[in-house]
Amino acid sequence: MFSKMKKVYGLLEDDLSKDIFLNRVLYNITGKGIYIQNITATYFDRMKREFCEYTEEVKKLREKIRHRRVVLYGIGHCGFVTLALFSSEMKDIELAAFCDQKADKVTKFCGYAVIDIKELAKSYQDAVVLVTPVDKKVKDEIIANLLMEGVQREQIIEKVTFDDAALRKQYFDEVMVLEEDEVFVDAGCCNCATDIDFRKRCPEYKEIIAFEPDPVQYANCMKIVQEQNIRDIQIYNMGLWDKEEELSFQMDESRGRVCEEGNVKIQVNTLDHIVQGKRVSFIKMDIEGAELRALKGCEYSIVQHRPKLAISIYHKPEDIVEILYYIHEIVPNYKFYIRHHAYGASETVLYAIPK
Repeated sequence: MFSKMKKVYGLLEDDLSKDIFLNRVLYNITGKGIYIQNITATYFDRMKREFCEYTEEVKKLREKIRHRRVVLYGIGHCGFVTLALFSSEMKDIELAAFCDQKADKVTKFCGYAVIDIKELAKSYQDAVVLVTPVDKKVKDEIIANLLMEGVQREQIIEKVTFDDAALRKQYFDEVMVLEEDEVFVDAGCCNCATDIDFRKRCPEYKEIIAFEPDPVQYANCMKIVQEQNIRDIQIYNMGLWDKEEELSFQMDESRGRVCEEGNVKIQVNTLDHIVQGKRVSFIKMDIEGAELRALKGCEYSIVQHRPKLAISIYHKPEDIVEILYYIHEIVPNYKFYIRHHAYGASETVLYAIPK
């Protein structure tokens, strides 16, 4: 394994990729959170730089909160991203604290105090509350809870909606250059969010071939395709694997996965069998630990067409080494980059770009 690690490290194209790789490996070995903190710090810095693109949106938000101290509601990913916004474009605004329902378990978040709603209503009556989650249902529930506990409606501000497609670069990092006639394979399409992002970034694409094994999510995807009028998309109610068979699958909203104790049976197949030699130009995979098996089922397509690859490498400790090593073994002339796209241990992505 050490020789593989050394080989993979040497194949990475830039210092950021190497830094993320080393910290990820150390985290996988030791389990110590400091190494994930090192990785998320790089993501935080990138987010700060990217917010300079949103001058008008930032201006609108500033008008709502200027001359007031601010409490951010939400200590998860959305809160982390909003903190990057304040650290970059609103350094003059007083950020007083975070508020969250987990305040009884988490007292600090990124150096700021975490308070509960009761404390917010009692001691922060002069502050505005910026609700950071973007999901409407979640946001509405938070606002209802704030009002019920005595927070005044005029205190509550829903975060100005930034262009999610521009901010969420998880599979479309700047190292990826899209072409007009892309044939995009979306393995693990979940709720078609990635396909909608892809359409915005590559409006002249040729085709989308998507896979979603969860029957409930698949039905939801078909509905979204109609509602969003996504053109030239074929969604298969199956998973990608290295052979055709039936597997046990645990349904779990956006994190369904293949496992022996699964609660449903799903069909899986290889991409090579599905496309039958047809050109694919961009493969994205986020399939909860099945990535390496699925890549082996794409071997002909990868060797023959050398598509761009965006592959999640955080689900299993060995993936950060084994996935890159496998791709290099079958096609030696790829350039490799690693980027991280979340607060916490998830959403580390490998990009393989054909030379």
